[in-house]
Formats: sequence, C-alpha cells, structure tokens
Amino acid sequence: MSNHVRGFTLIELLVVIAIIGLLSSIVLASLSSARTRANDTQRVAAVKQIQNALEIYYLNNGQYPGAGQGISSSFVIAPHSGVACGYNNDWCTFETAMASYISKIPRDTAGSFSGGGRYVYKRNASRPDLYALGVSMDGTNSAAANDGGTHQTLYEVGPLVEYCKSKYSGNNALWYNWDGGNLCNGGN
Repeated sequence: MSNHVRGFTLIELLVVIAIIGLLSSIVLASLSSARTRANDTQRVAAVKQIQNALEIYYLNNGQYPGAGQGISSSFVIAPHSGVACGYNNDWCTFETAMASYISKIPRDTAGSFSGGGRYVYKRNASRPDLYALGVSMDGTNSAAANDGGTHQTLYEVGPLVEYCKSKYSGNNALWYNWDGGNLCNGGN
C-alpha cells in the first residue's frame, strides 16, 4: 500500500488559472457592454420625458422655452467641465422654466458636447415653435441611429430636427451647430 498522494502540477495549476482569467475577462467585457446599453436606455427615457414636458409647456405658453425667457443663448448644454449650470447658467434657467412640467432634468456631465456636456436643447428666438433636444450616447445605439435625426451617436427629438432635415442635407442639416443665429448649419 502506497501513501503517495498525487497533487496538481505547477503547469496544471497555471492552465486552470489562465482559463479562469480568460473567462473572467469575457464576462467583464459583456457586463461593461450591458452597462453602457443600460445607461443609454436611461438617457433615451429621460429625453422622452423632457420632450413630453416640452409639449405640455408649449400647449400652456404657445412657445417652447428659449432665448429671451431668461435663457441667454439659443443653444443650452447641460452642466459640463465643472460648470454646475452649464454655459451662462442656461441649463439651470431651463430647469427652472420646466419645473412645473417635469420633476427632474438630468445633469449627466460626461458627454461629447462642448466641455463634456451630454444633453443639449436648442430653441432659436426667431422660431419659438421649433426646438430640438438631444443626448450623446456612450455606444453605438440603435435608438440614436433610428431616431430620424442626422447624427448616429446622438439621440435627437423635436420639430427642429425634422425642419433642418427637410431644408438642408448632409452637415448643413445639423441643428446642433454652435452658431446661435442659425437654426441649422445651413442657415435658417
């Protein structure tokens, strides 16, 4: 009778550890992708809530909130680069204008707009009947690609989006340009 106990060799242990590491990295990668999709889905839902509130605002006021109503620019970007209320405090002014219509407007700051803002709202003073609202997405998102807008990673809604697409094409149809005087890149 032999008292010889056989254990695992060093190579067998290294192979098992390598397999576990490979499986762990695959699981973590898929979790990260699921987290990105979940965050983008929340952003789309937030935009739809804001859109509903904007429509109620319009029914009550005959125009959408914008320049000339305490909001200093036609292009309002959510807080970015440590600026709590966005450029010229416009996001906070937008929140105040919408307070009776929606309980909370998002303040997600890690986006792709100027300085990092994620949400953007535009309503030009010359066309108070048109607005656009968008949110930059983290990943390639079918909601952004199929929203009828002009940008593949920006979920965009509102009558201004359709207006710009019907008047111009290509980059000229973009509503989210930085020129406050124009509704679209191509002009008014």
